[in-house]
Amino acid sequence: MRMTNQIMQNNSLYNINNNKILQDKLSTMMSTQKKLTRPSDDPVVAIRALRLRTSVSELSQYNDKNAKDADAWLTVTEDALSTASDIIGGSNGLIKQMQKAANKDLTPTDINIIMEQIKSLRDEVYATANVDYAGRYIFTGYRTDTPLSFTKDVLKQNLSYDITEQVTINSFDTINYTDMKYVASLSKNNHANYPNITEQNIFNDNIKRLRLSYDEVYDGVRPEIMLMNDPPFNFTAMLEASSNYLTVPSSAVYPDLNAYQTVMAMNAGGVVGAVYVPDTGEILFSDEAYSMLAGAGATGNLAQLENDLQDQIQAIREELEDYFMNYPPRTNAASTDPTDPDNGYAAGDHPNPAWRNNILSPNDVTAMTDIIGSAPAPGTDISTLDLSDDQILALAKLINDELQDRILTASTLGLPPLTPAMIPTLNVAVDAAGYEDYLEIYNQIGQIRAAVDPSTEIQVTYTKNDWKEDDLRPEHYFACISTEVKADGTSKSINYNPEYLTGASNGQIIEYDVGYNQRIRINTLAEDVFRHTLGRNVDDLDNAVRELLEIERIVEDLKGIIGNLSEGTAEYTMVENQLDAAQKAYDFIRNNVHRMFEDSITIMQNALDDINVAVTDSGTRSARLDLISNRLLSQKTTFEILRSENEDIDIAEVAIKLTSTELSYNAALMATGKIMQTSLMNFI
Repeated sequence: MRMTNQIMQNNSLYNINNNKILQDKLSTMMSTQKKLTRPSDDPVVAIRALRLRTSVSELSQYNDKNAKDADAWLTVTEDALSTASDIIGGSNGLIKQMQKAANKDLTPTDINIIMEQIKSLRDEVYATANVDYAGRYIFTGYRTDTPLSFTKDVLKQNLSYDITEQVTINSFDTINYTDMKYVASLSKNNHANYPNITEQNIFNDNIKRLRLSYDEVYDGVRPEIMLMNDPPFNFTAMLEASSNYLTVPSSAVYPDLNAYQTVMAMNAGGVVGAVYVPDTGEILFSDEAYSMLAGAGATGNLAQLENDLQDQIQAIREELEDYFMNYPPRTNAASTDPTDPDNGYAAGDHPNPAWRNNILSPNDVTAMTDIIGSAPAPGTDISTLDLSDDQILALAKLINDELQDRILTASTLGLPPLTPAMIPTLNVAVDAAGYEDYLEIYNQIGQIRAAVDPSTEIQVTYTKNDWKEDDLRPEHYFACISTEVKADGTSKSINYNPEYLTGASNGQIIEYDVGYNQRIRINTLAEDVFRHTLGRNVDDLDNAVRELLEIERIVEDLKGIIGNLSEGTAEYTMVENQLDAAQKAYDFIRNNVHRMFEDSITIMQNALDDINVAVTDSGTRSARLDLISNRLLSQKTTFEILRSENEDIDIAEVAIKLTSTELSYNAALMATGKIMQTSLMNFI
């Protein structure tokens, strides 16, 4: 092959250029400290680099952002819970104050001083619950933009809430009440107005109640009480049917009865009833009503009651059979002929036994058709009809309602009064003058149907539209509907937590992704630690202490009066009786206050236990997060090393290669230069 100078020059220039390209590549690698400047430099390394960078980016998000944010949230939560724990269980906390106040040797004034400290500590507990992290409230579930309690700004809105509390019979408790009657009105200036007061006027009793989560609730509508049986039973409707569901304030000037005196009167009369107390947020139940709610396990006599009721229903059934055989219902219009026994007697005509005997009108027959499904023909033996207990009792009510109408009509028209002998009655269950016994039976049926076991849910729905600053917002605890009435008269309603009413639990749990397929819960819900029970218990204590201070004042006033009287006088005897009555009331109330403070120690301990459990849960999450964070850091370090090994150059190796390339380049230039200087012409 002939090798010319031109070929040698071209080859030299080509190799020099390649050397220069390599030198440029190595120089770029030295300046960037990366192996690649474009994917085409090494596609395998480029693909691996993308995957490693993605892994490092994800780990950075988990470790540097998510985990740190979760750790900060948990830290704020633990600090808040620890503060609340100290407020309740610390050396000067609520439990210690309750123990101090439970000392029987303390005077009412001493107890009142402690009570003021207790109320301040109570307020501080709920203030702690409003803590936030980076503007997000930590105890309010998903509603991190809404504080746990009402603020002044929110109170400017006209807000009303329809609240449904879901409780069981175990949520009921007992309140001790001392009925002082006129003693409560005694003072230095009016004691002479009550000369007949004796200690026999003072009574003390325990009253069953359901304490709502709020006081000062709306008094325009009584709470609805639904037993969530299958099917649900409207306990309110049963009480209102007998007009024994009342709204009564907690205080009244005797002889007007307050709520507690009203329930005590119900108990004395064996009445199935309840009293709604809006100002204190209580529903008081008579013993009979509570027994219904408590079910067979609590009353122990429902089985006997049901047997007795079945006997009464059977007696009514037999009476109805006899009645319809002898007095078939009239199916046509009333005749004006008083001698027509089939058509009966029209209003305004003379009394006639046929009218009195044939008491069912065509309208009544229609009602009877609605009850049993068809109009019985005259002379029908209803024993041949398959009638349920409900139908039997409904027929009894229909007949006796008509009896009452006839009695009233006779009186209105000036006719001779009707007597039992003139009217065929269902005399086993109801007398001729009315159907009170029937109503009692009807209520007894309601009692049996209302019987529940301790696990049965009871839904209590009520309205509250008078809110104070620091009241806990109900949307964080209950199913409720808030309504805001705006200045222009329009309203806006929001339905919160409707799923609670169908059995769903509070699922407002906030979780952070802190690793591959790893999530950790960061929030604690207010309903688990900052319950209404603590505050409402303090309210009860405050009311009891104020009542104790008042009866102490009355006792001291009477002692001052009797000290200025001569023993043996009528006035002395009167005041002595008043003082005995007041002292008896004082002893009842003082013992009750002592018991309430003792019971409150347990209540506060339960609240402390709830908080400590939450602290433990939060600490457990923090510990788990620390483990995850350490693992994330290790994984991130490993992937960064792999990424560096994949992308970054070995500086020493590249420096050597660059130096070698520069030497090769310079040598090539020198050799090529010498080659270029010599040609064939130099030898001719």
